[in-house]
Amino acid sequence: MSQIIPRQRQSPYAILVLTSRLLQSLVKQAGFIIIIILFGGKRSQDKGADAIFITIGLVVLSIIRGLIAYFRSYYSVQDDQFIVEKGLLRTSKVTIPLDRIQAVDFDQTPVHKLVNLVKVNITTAGSDGSEANIEAITLDKATALREVLLSQVASKNQDSSVGFAELSTIDQEPIITLSFLDILKVGFVENHINSALIIFAFLASLFGQIQDVGLLDKLRQYIPDASALAADITAIGAMVVVIAILSILISLVKTALLYFNLKLLRQKDSFRLSHGLLNTRQFTAKDSKIQVLGWERTWLQSAFNYSTMFLKQASSRSVSAKKRLSIPGCRERHIQAVAEDLDYQDSSSHLPWSLTSKYYIRYHLRNLIVFIILLLALGSFSPFAIYISIAAVLFGIYRGVGIIKRQRKLAYKIDEDHIQLKGGTFGHRYDVAKSYKVQAVSVVASLYQRRRGLANLVVSTAAGDIKIPMLERSLADKLRDQLLYYAEVSHQPWM
Repeated sequence: MSQIIPRQRQSPYAILVLTSRLLQSLVKQAGFIIIIILFGGKRSQDKGADAIFITIGLVVLSIIRGLIAYFRSYYSVQDDQFIVEKGLLRTSKVTIPLDRIQAVDFDQTPVHKLVNLVKVNITTAGSDGSEANIEAITLDKATALREVLLSQVASKNQDSSVGFAELSTIDQEPIITLSFLDILKVGFVENHINSALIIFAFLASLFGQIQDVGLLDKLRQYIPDASALAADITAIGAMVVVIAILSILISLVKTALLYFNLKLLRQKDSFRLSHGLLNTRQFTAKDSKIQVLGWERTWLQSAFNYSTMFLKQASSRSVSAKKRLSIPGCRERHIQAVAEDLDYQDSSSHLPWSLTSKYYIRYHLRNLIVFIILLLALGSFSPFAIYISIAAVLFGIYRGVGIIKRQRKLAYKIDEDHIQLKGGTFGHRYDVAKSYKVQAVSVVASLYQRRRGLANLVVSTAAGDIKIPMLERSLADKLRDQLLYYAEVSHQPWM
């Protein structure tokens, strides 16, 4: 039995990492018990003692479980297989052939940083996330392990003195680095809708509580009837402004924490992406594993000339979104540099872009009209019918304009080198994949499409599907045969 990396435990400091992780899990599960003890019951003098007793018990239990988990966890690489053994009462053993491994990523939580360790996550093409992981090992061992797993060759002469932040600077050419000002700009052009909805839900809940205790009625006693409407309008306007400001601030903070010190670097035949303030993460994407290169830009990003680039790696379709590396704040030169390194630049610039059928607009507008009519019919039975009608009409206008703009932007190119698709609604999006990396091509037609001689062309790669909608059926069949021919005659490995 050949052993590239012998069977070994994690760093002894892994006990601290395991204990903290288990303690967090226990606190999430038992935290409500402590809250009930502190704020419930009749004997208030016993509340603090009971809460302290439970907390000490959770800490002791976490330490015991952390010790057991440490002494029962091993990892090794032998016979072209990566092996992880772990468990508490029962040991589980995960064995992964090296040629199935798609990505080896590093994570560093604040506890990892405290003891200068990293967490290693290993994913395969068919896993629903991280198929195996090592909770806490030193950086030099993690780096050597990554080289072995990705190249299937043992790494020698590793410099154990290199820190996590310094790793990316060795023999690597930086492609993208985001300054703090860039990060703030990226945060400003992010989608603030989620933050706004959270704030709105909080304010609505707070408003309901104020109304329940009667404070709102008392406040209205001091407002003259003549100015009640103006006061309500002013309050609504002020709330909208407050929600907008808070949404932007939340997005800025989230972006700064997530993308702090972002760097995309080139080393040999792979890209290294690292970012994060509290939780530092480092991803590796080998050229051979990248299936799709793309970028997208919203209308707000266009004002700052920024795009979000993404690299889709081989993964199961259910986790294709999780397995794409997203790099915000990219300029045109950054995208071109990555495309050149991957040889994904447009090889058919002399060919025109082909548009999809205008039946795309008719089909989606028909469905939108049916939806609006049903919404108006259902809303007519509500006491808020007028508000529902206004909202339905505004939504219909917004969606209708979006459908028309998307159809006008939707276009594709297919040749023996690349599959290219561009589109977008109020922004722009571009995807490109190698023709020889196609795994399957299907022509799918709904009842509406069959009656009009149309079909969708679905190109499947190891990183998900590329869909070209509303093509003439004969053209879709021709493109399918063409792509299958390119993939069949190519001798280049798709992975």
